[in-house]
This record gives sequence, structure tokens and C-alpha cells, in this order.
Amino acid sequence: AADNKGQTPYDLAEDQRYRSGHRQVMGLLRPVFVALLSGRSCRCDSSQERTVLELKEEAEEKLGVNIKRIIGQNHELLDENKTLAAADVVPGNMLTAVIAASEAENEEGLPETEAEPLDEAQGLKDPRNFIDFLTSADIRLVRLEFLLELHQDGLAMPRRQEAETMCTKNGATALVTLEEYQRLLVNDNTGHISIRAGPKHQLVTVHFRSLSHMWESMQHPDPWRYQLGVAAELYQNLQDVVWVFVDFISLYQYKRNDSQDSSFRKALDRMHMLYSHEMVQVDILEDLTPEKMKVDGTLFVYDPTEDAMKWVPITSLKLNPLPHALRGWCQAEKEWARLRMMLTAMGIPTPPEIFRQRMGQMKFTHRDDAEQVFQLQAKVFQEKISGTTHLHLERLSAQDLEALHEALPYYQKLQFVVVNGIRLHGRDAVALVQSGAHDVQMESCQLQDEDAILIAEALVKDKTDRLRVLSLTGNGISEKGRSALHQVMEQRPDLKISM
Repeated sequence: AADNKGQTPYDLAEDQRYRSGHRQVMGLLRPVFVALLSGRSCRCDSSQERTVLELKEEAEEKLGVNIKRIIGQNHELLDENKTLAAADVVPGNMLTAVIAASEAENEEGLPETEAEPLDEAQGLKDPRNFIDFLTSADIRLVRLEFLLELHQDGLAMPRRQEAETMCTKNGATALVTLEEYQRLLVNDNTGHISIRAGPKHQLVTVHFRSLSHMWESMQHPDPWRYQLGVAAELYQNLQDVVWVFVDFISLYQYKRNDSQDSSFRKALDRMHMLYSHEMVQVDILEDLTPEKMKVDGTLFVYDPTEDAMKWVPITSLKLNPLPHALRGWCQAEKEWARLRMMLTAMGIPTPPEIFRQRMGQMKFTHRDDAEQVFQLQAKVFQEKISGTTHLHLERLSAQDLEALHEALPYYQKLQFVVVNGIRLHGRDAVALVQSGAHDVQMESCQLQDEDAILIAEALVKDKTDRLRVLSLTGNGISEKGRSALHQVMEQRPDLKISM
């Protein structure tokens, strides 16, 4: 063991200049551990009189990275001006270092190297940025097996505060721990996240899911356990490791102390990450509990009149029967989930000004939420759309295609557009070739000669000058349409069209 100057405990004990030599010796023999999200860590001097800033500087030197902030053992952000004693940092603690700009270790254990800082659009794709968010905002994902066991045992979802003390039947914590976030490994080639698990410590893929659902009462989102049952049925056959975001369980709920409220606010500021990040698959539950399932019973909830958790009749809860289509936060989550590289049925993102118009009839729990949702949706839309280079369109209806016409002009960096098996008309095809993409594939889309002629007319105009490859195989284009497209290739030798 050595400090950041290379001095060993023996050196400190021998040096008469150190009046507090005993404490400094023990600070090295019983260190504080500072770990990166990649899992790489170092031992640091735990002397209680030194500041968090000094600890951070020592960790930066030993790990060779720039550290943005230090997260404490209890998931709180440490004040750099405090001493370790004042910050409740004691020997043996495992602290987390959030890096300003770096690449974490990969599965082969390669050392970290400096990387360019992420812009907002990249942040919604980069796996490490997602892990960083979970850690810094103290968001605790739920183990799938815990959700399934709750359903099997006929139990209601617990608040985050109670879930922290609960376990699965095999003894694992109900909530994913900070230490597990630290052990996650990112495959830089595929972007997949994995973790070593089981007795043989084999690499297992980690799947992230977000459950978007309604709150059927003010005190508890799912009084009759209907939504939990729907989620359990949806998830029961999933393989590998599955971690689920469920707001009631993953975030601190009312009543929160100051530390818990700070964590909640951090999560709320970037809530869109849990629905629009490419690492997350979003599952949207749109149905309220059927009337026939609304049986009498009791629920363990917070009672503000007694400032305590207690069992109360479900009939005493403040219920919210509003349908999914009129709920502001639910529609915002649904909108964030649409901001993907693959656009499927009902998945076309809505431009902010249109979103604001449509949301005029939505209801929010708090009045201030509406403007916050509008601003956040506009921010997320611009972040994600501005960095999208690939679009893959599947199972789109005529209504979805109309929405696509509204959204396409906002995609400024498109390179590839792939459309397979969707019924397209000439107007739709023209919009896609005018999208600015370099490569457009519209195969088996039932395009006919009249559509091909419209495409040919568009291809000789300025709006398509970036297009280099156009694939139209598998359509109903005959000699008449082919002739029009061949004439375009003669005029544009830079463009290759396959039919």
C-alpha cells in the first residue's frame, strides 16, 4: 500500500515529521476504494481529516482519468469541500467515480482511454452514458424475478423505500445494486451490456426494460395488482438477466427525506433517458383494471395524516379512472419511446409543435407538469432526431405514414433508410428519397409504374442530390416504370438504382 506520493506505511511510521503518523498509516492499511463504472478500482488513503477533493485527486492520479464526481456508499453525491469524516466516508467504503470523458474497460480488460465528450444525441445511444445516469441519479432497477415472485405470491408492488430491504426467494436483493452497475461490461462492437454471473462467473447479457403504466390511485399505482399481472405475463418467458424500471419501485416515493428528494429530482430531470435510450425496450400498459377485478382489500401505503406507512382499505384511496389516452405523463413516455432508429406501428415521433397541440387535452397530476413535459419533449426530440443516421421502418399503417411525412423534415443527418414490406404510394416513396439519406431501400412495398414515374421525377430535383443508392426490388414495377428510372441513371451517373 502506498499513498499518492509513493510513501508506504513504513515510511510514514519512520518519519518523525508526521505527528498523526498512526492515523495516516491506518489510512493506507485500511483504505477507501474508488471504483469506475467499468469495475476498475484503486485504493486511496482513508485518513479522516483529508477532504473529498484530495481523495478525488488521488484517485484521478492512480486511475489515470478525469473524475467528474464521487458518489458515496449510500449513493449520495459527495461534497468535495468536506473532510472524509464529515462526508461519512470510512475505511473500507466503496465509492463510485463518475468519469467526465472516457471509455471503460471492455470484456478483455483493456485499459481506459480518453474519448471525445458525448453530445446529447450520442448520449441517448451510448451504453455507458445510460449506466452513468442510473448511478448518478440513484435509480434502482428491479430484478425481473422479484416482479414475477410478487405476482405469484399475490403481493402488491412496494415503494422504493420498502423494496430496498426486500429480497428474491434465492436471496438476491430485490433491487439492482450500485456494485452491479459497476461490474457491467460494454461490448464496443455491438453495444451490448453484460455481467459476469452464476457460480462460473460467465458473461450474461443484461436486458433493460422500462414499464410505462398508469397510476390508478394517488397513493399506489396498482391497487388491484392488475398491471403487475399484465407485466408478469409479458415478461415471464424472457431469458438472460432482465432489469426493469418501474417508477414506484425504482424511484423514491412520497414521503421523501432531503437525500431521497434530491435523488428523485435528478431522475426527473432526465426521465426521458429511461424511455428513449437505445439500450431500453419500453413496454406500455394502456389498460385500467377491469371493473370485475376491483375487489375489496387493503394496501400498505403512506398516510400523511399519521406521517407513516399503514394498511388502509383500497376504497379509501384517491382513485384516478382517467384513460391512458388522456394522461399527460403516459403520453410523454409513449412519445419518448418512439424516438428510435427502428420505427414501427404507432411509433412515429411527433414534432414538438404538433405534440403541444395534441397534448392540450391531456390531464396532469400537477399543473406545472404540462410545461415541463412540453419542454422536455422538444429537447428530447431535437437531441434524438438531430443525431439519427439510420431509420428502419416496419409495420406502418397509412396513419403512421402520414405522421412520418410530418417528422421526416426534422431528420437532418440521415444516411440509411430501410423500408420492407410496407404498402407505399408514390407520395410516400418521394418523401423518402427526398429525406437526404445516401441509401434508401424500399423493397416489396407494392410500388407500381405510376409510383416509379413519380420517384423518377423527384430524382432529378435538388432535394435528392445526396442519394447514391436506391433499391426498389420486389415491387410491381414493369417496363414503363423501369424505363423512367433508367433515364434518371443516364442523367445521374452518381446514382445506382436496383429494381
